[in-house]
Amino acid sequence: MFKLYDDEIIKRALAFKYFVDNIDFSKYQLSNMISMDETAAFMGQGFQTTVDQKGDSSIYIPSAGYESVRVTCILAIRLNEKKAPPLIIKKGKKDNIERISGLYVLETEKAWCTQAALMKWIDLMLPLVLRGNQGGLLVWDLASTHRAKEMKNFLIDRRIDQI
Repeated sequence: MFKLYDDEIIKRALAFKYFVDNIDFSKYQLSNMISMDETAAFMGQGFQTTVDQKGDSSIYIPSAGYESVRVTCILAIRLNEKKAPPLIIKKGKKDNIERISGLYVLETEKAWCTQAALMKWIDLMLPLVLRGNQGGLLVWDLASTHRAKEMKNFLIDRRIDQI
């Protein structure tokens, strides 16, 4: 198992703070700075325990049949404190993002947040950066889709930096 010791954690935290302290935030408008994360949401029953009569040898647990159904949700906020509408990624074959009842919906083969899905979301969230001379900034985690060379090149082409 991989373990970081306290001195390494402090060293990395200080390096990150130094990195952030040296960013020229004046080159971005607050509306073009977005903090985001994606998470899976399972539609099935979330109970981890059952309760029945003591001594019973079997317990019937009713099911609606949705235990394996999942979606991925992207939640984001702009640094001007305006929440971006959530993006729900569900299983399907439609290739475009649709706006339904105040949120966005995209379909992918397995309802995962792929690089292609992220690129569509970025183009939706930062269209002004694509057309203007301003820069954009994404604050996100180290998911493999965020670190991939193709994603980095995509962001560079659109003048979008990442932290």
